[in-house]
Amino acid sequence: MAALIDYGRHWDIEVVEDRMIVVSNRFRRRSDRTETTSMILFAEVVGAELTHQAVTYSDPRAHRPRTDIAVPGQRLRRRSAAWVTVVMCAIVAALLTFPFVLGWALDL
Repeated sequence: MAALIDYGRHWDIEVVEDRMIVVSNRFRRRSDRTETTSMILFAEVVGAELTHQAVTYSDPRAHRPRTDIAVPGQRLRRRSAAWVTVVMCAIVAALLTFPFVLGWALDL
């Protein structure tokens, strides 16, 4: 993230799924060679940072943290679906009955 801020602050950067898109307004001008070299330097620096992070990545929730990745959604499955359903139904019921209770209380 620091490399993106340090080297890419002059461009629009967007990450979409597994791609990083860098957009520059000045890139199409043939006379601006500094913009081209800056973008190449940016690609090298950010590529090196991402490679380093990918090599040293570890997942503490996996059985072997240095080589495996935890099962997707394992944390989310710990919650009981019945408990969440009951709470959501109670919230919806409270929201639906509130206008009637408020009207009854104002008529007193």
